[in-house]
Amino acid sequence: MPGTILLMDNQVDVLDKWGSLLQETGYCVLKAPSLEEAESILNHKRVHLAILDSRMVDDDDQNDISGLLLAKKSKFASVPKIILTAYKSFEYARMVLAPDAEGQTPAVNFIAKDEGPQILLETVKWAFDNRVRINWDLKFTSHEDRAFDGMSVCVLGSNLSEDELDDRSQELEDLFRKLLYDYDEVNLEIVPTKRQGQALTWVRLRKEGKEVPARLIRCGRREGTLAEQHAYGDVDRGQLVNSWAVRQENVETSVHFGVIECSSVGFDLGRSRWLADYCRLLTVEETRLALDNWFDKAWTSLYGQECVSEENLTLNRLYRERLGLIEGGGSGKEFWHSLGETVIYVQSHYMGRLVVDDERRRLALSFPDGEQLSCPDPALYIYEDAKLFEPPVSRRLSLGCMDGYTIIIDQDGKAWVTEFGTIGPAPALSDFVELEARIRFEWIRTVDLDWSQLREFESVLTAPTSLEDPLHGGRVANGDLGEALAVIAHLRALAARVPGAHPQEYQLGLLFHAARILFDDAPLDRKAHALLAAAMICRSLEQWEQLEAV
Repeated sequence: MPGTILLMDNQVDVLDKWGSLLQETGYCVLKAPSLEEAESILNHKRVHLAILDSRMVDDDDQNDISGLLLAKKSKFASVPKIILTAYKSFEYARMVLAPDAEGQTPAVNFIAKDEGPQILLETVKWAFDNRVRINWDLKFTSHEDRAFDGMSVCVLGSNLSEDELDDRSQELEDLFRKLLYDYDEVNLEIVPTKRQGQALTWVRLRKEGKEVPARLIRCGRREGTLAEQHAYGDVDRGQLVNSWAVRQENVETSVHFGVIECSSVGFDLGRSRWLADYCRLLTVEETRLALDNWFDKAWTSLYGQECVSEENLTLNRLYRERLGLIEGGGSGKEFWHSLGETVIYVQSHYMGRLVVDDERRRLALSFPDGEQLSCPDPALYIYEDAKLFEPPVSRRLSLGCMDGYTIIIDQDGKAWVTEFGTIGPAPALSDFVELEARIRFEWIRTVDLDWSQLREFESVLTAPTSLEDPLHGGRVANGDLGEALAVIAHLRALAARVPGAHPQEYQLGLLFHAARILFDDAPLDRKAHALLAAAMICRSLEQWEQLEAV
């Protein structure tokens, strides 16, 4: 497969001469007679190597280094560059080849225009062999049709034109060929995380006919991958790797993408399960042990650290920002307008009646069995700052994402973290809150449950006044709901061990995660469940506020 070269020069005769030479040698050449066209090609086309004229504005101006300035742009650092110049000097060589603060050089080589075609071709071949370094013979297999298309959409979104998607998919495939240069065959198995901006892929490798231990590759946008790489360095210095984190083996970036290859440290990565699968598929006892292992490992580096006191932020605002919910300007009317389809689903499928009193800021739910629920309008907590949680509030170090695909459980039930870029200050119990919300609103089956079962399930979860209170299941003690209650009870007991753990703050965090489900593109049965949970959490928060006022 021929490599693609960007050739930039402000002289048409040079473009034609060198372009024809490179094309005859087998390369695909994209010509750019201006800086603007060259930058557009780098932004939108798949380029393996760039050959850039040093002076693109004024050939007679010795201070014109416009081509070199393009080469120095960090966005295009992943594209190896050769500077083509008629003004070769020691000073120019220093500017071209001197590394910056990140250790990057603007170009990998430079040649004079009068050195002749043979030098150009030799330099280009050297650059492809040593800096582009793509394994064109690597064979890919996958159960997914057009696997690289799917990963590209996960990372960049679905608004790409057909031509853009084709270009981005080839760019991502090239990154895999570069990252996995030493292997012969790769089987791709995409992990269905439903994440935006990232794709996870298991890779099963073969080299010289022999299987190699499985690896995990994370694909994301270039800037996010670089941030993750820096975060891993900080975490590594904190001595987490080899104790509770996987290892980052190699990192490669292109103009649009970044990929990180992760390997295991003392266990078989290929026989491990994601925490999301663990909670859904394995027994309560196995899940409890995995959570214990995770908590014990994370205690020293995360949850046992001192809190940071925030004097000017409310807990409501922290969760609004964290979950990307509407900040300021939101209203109850907007909230309920956005939930119109969910309300209709509740009334038609569960024969319930829902009435919103805008003037009193209250919500009333009536159930077919005659039971009624009156509570504050959830929008009151989501869009406004409840007095129960006035500043100061506490933040402590958090893993930052507990969607079930940042923690992996090995064959011995031990937990390992796989991502580092989201570690940072967050509401004190946010990791525990998010994990409970995932179990509660996403990982249990609700489509076949009736309204009374969901109501009893949520009654059990919103009734306790302490995180250590037992969760008695009553009619929902068995099956999926009963198992979920058992796991959640254990999770809450772990959260209670965090210094300064408050059950009210825990419940408020769950309310915001219920709101996340309501605003997400989730199935209507899950949205109905989240709406019921939001109402019952608001009732509990109101009861706490009344007790505080006494």
